[in-house]
Amino acid sequence: MDTWSPPPEHTTVVVAPNASLTKKQAIWFMVSISAVSLGIAIYLALRGFWPVLPFAGIELTALAVAIWVSMRDNNYREVIRVQGDDVTLEFGMLGDGARSRVTLPRAMVRVWSERRFAGEEHLILSCGEQRFELGRCLGPQDRRSLVRRLREVFRPGWQNTGAEPAAAAAPLRHGE
Repeated sequence: MDTWSPPPEHTTVVVAPNASLTKKQAIWFMVSISAVSLGIAIYLALRGFWPVLPFAGIELTALAVAIWVSMRDNNYREVIRVQGDDVTLEFGMLGDGARSRVTLPRAMVRVWSERRFAGEEHLILSCGEQRFELGRCLGPQDRRSLVRRLREVFRPGWQNTGAEPAAAAAPLRHGE
């Protein structure tokens, strides 16, 4: 039999993308790719294939923009803060503070995952009519792990007491 434990009173969960590339690594990557690409392009230009140079420049510019966008998106954060009877959701960029913030009553918050197009799972946190999608920057495995963690935090009231809900405790029989 599982041992009952109350949900944590105060919890903070920070959702962030897996930023595996640091700024220093990104600069070194860009420098090394640029050196190889421009080295080949200059060699070919000296051999008479000068149209290679502008295309190498365009290619390196596109790569630099892609790296910049990727590095910028690595600063995205979602913070789920549970304090007593309140749940605060904050969305924003690291260093810029929260762009949006909402506070919800903990007792009414529900968490589930929902399958949409192409079988992709989405993590939904709801309170009444309000719905928030969380963990968009996470992979499927991390999203499932987050759902399990948040379900521990937002355990239904009947589970907080160790009792079963009335419907599960005494099922109705035909004619009752």
